[in-house]
Amino acid sequence: MSLAGSRGDPVQCREDCAHDLVSQSMASVPDSHVSRRAVQDNIDDNSMSSSDESLPDTIDGIMAYGQRNHHRRTAADQRGSAVIAEVTPQHQLRRRTRSHESEQSRPSARRRLEHVNAGMDVIETEASDIGQHRGPACTGASTEVYPPISRDSVPFIPAEAEDIGEWQNIVHANLPINIDESTEVFIQASTTSLAARALQFLLLWHFASPPAPYHQFEAALERALPGVVCSFVPLAALLSSKRVFEVNVGVGAAPEKAVLRDAIAQMTSEVRFWVEKGVYKSLVFHSSTDHFRTRDCILKAYGFLCLMHLVNLGQGPEPVSPFLLQAVIDGRSNILIDREFILSLDPGQFAVLQPWYDWNGTSPLTTDPKTDLGALLIEADIVIEALSLEGMDEAERNGVERTLVSRVLLGHIDPTHHPDLLAFREGLNFQLRPGQDIRKTMEGRTKALLGALNDKEDQQTEVERQHELRFAELLIRYLHGKGHPDHEWIRGEVVPEDMYMKEHENVVHRVRLLLQVMTGSDLLPLGEHWKLKFSFTHASSYQDGGAHLNNAEEITPILYSACFMQGKVTMDVGLQNLLLQEVDGPDHALYFDAWMHGPLMAGDGFNKI
Repeated sequence: MSLAGSRGDPVQCREDCAHDLVSQSMASVPDSHVSRRAVQDNIDDNSMSSSDESLPDTIDGIMAYGQRNHHRRTAADQRGSAVIAEVTPQHQLRRRTRSHESEQSRPSARRRLEHVNAGMDVIETEASDIGQHRGPACTGASTEVYPPISRDSVPFIPAEAEDIGEWQNIVHANLPINIDESTEVFIQASTTSLAARALQFLLLWHFASPPAPYHQFEAALERALPGVVCSFVPLAALLSSKRVFEVNVGVGAAPEKAVLRDAIAQMTSEVRFWVEKGVYKSLVFHSSTDHFRTRDCILKAYGFLCLMHLVNLGQGPEPVSPFLLQAVIDGRSNILIDREFILSLDPGQFAVLQPWYDWNGTSPLTTDPKTDLGALLIEADIVIEALSLEGMDEAERNGVERTLVSRVLLGHIDPTHHPDLLAFREGLNFQLRPGQDIRKTMEGRTKALLGALNDKEDQQTEVERQHELRFAELLIRYLHGKGHPDHEWIRGEVVPEDMYMKEHENVVHRVRLLLQVMTGSDLLPLGEHWKLKFSFTHASSYQDGGAHLNNAEEITPILYSACFMQGKVTMDVGLQNLLLQEVDGPDHALYFDAWMHGPLMAGDGFNKI
């Protein structure tokens, strides 16, 4: 499933919608599937309709149903009724400095410059034609202002990990809602894919225009995704700290991350909305500059989904372009060539722009297509005849540079005024409270934060470290257990009942088995400083929370080497899924326990004394 829908203003559910949110065979909605966490406090019972009209099954259906039911909405249905939380003062990011490296050296994402000018005067607000945001406590729209800005006025200085945490805290402190039982996020599904689709369904429902009636959300979700539970909460609640994602047997931060990553992957797979630009993906800007309600709704949902990934995970929504996010937040005036920023994120794209970057700005501008600069200008659709070839002033040079950077990095010569980016921005630049939106929480430090949020090396290292720590935690828990695990993969399947009962209370049975396969004996090794070692190979990223849980043989086993007292662990998708299972009591047999125990049984009796 994806968020992609058909174009135009829908009047009914259409079967030609590009994505499928529906199981058409569901004719009624059983009460047993109604979410236990749904918001009911703000629903006016008098607005409930007894009409037998069909529920929305697609994005077109959601919007069409909102159109048909628009006159039934009451004031109690409107968002923005939540209490505004206490606001914590905003602090500037800490800056660390060091001397410049050589201009010839390739900068890294953690490079520091000598100073920072945090006094950026760019004022970027909602464009007048996008209208008011329908989220809580929304203010009106105003006109964008682009004062002159030089290329180096806001230098790139990567933020630190603690700065990302500080920014997340600022966002949380300004959320216009008090989270309680009725506004706690709860999503439950058998796989990450289904949970991701439910999250997207919720976002589409929020951004539909006209708004779809809230009291029909659960029934519509059940028709679209039978058996999936998703509480209906305000958009602001999705950015709060009270979130519960339950995927198959997993609950907590790991399933939530998997769901958000899956949702981003589904989103960026839509070729009508996303195109590769270097190592990232930018928006596919529609050839028309008119607004289309269905397309706008989808792009708003996309924008908010990216915001959720940034705030909740503290990471960039890869492969969404950080240059796109910067353009949304900083506006057109700051779309200039920042060598350090671009090099740290996509060196290949800087190489494309380098002929212009190296031009001194005063010498005659070559338009020869055989030269690198001339070819760049032509490829970017720059009208050569309109340029001041004998020399440009700063305003003209910056204007051409914005066009070049926009074309190369984003795919459009003027993206900040395009309806597609305006819609995407409405979702990303969420109004936290009156006068405070996401843009203002990053003001003057957008590049610093985006550089750190999109530091792939740091992100991957942290993910791998968390997997390894979880493995160690569950391994120790397994070794503290008694006898054979009371698990369907082991008891009666691998271990006969009489053997199971024989070792039922043996507190050292599992330790002896592990020693046998890792040392060749169930006796403790000689010497005072012996160790059992586990090395890790990280094969892939997390994909599906329901994969491999029906068959232990599908999960790569540990490769033991008794000579070196070592076990080689392949951290693939299957094992990552096992690590997600929630521990329910000290005697609860986990899938991890069964996966560990089976191979150890093969060494039972080897050099046993």
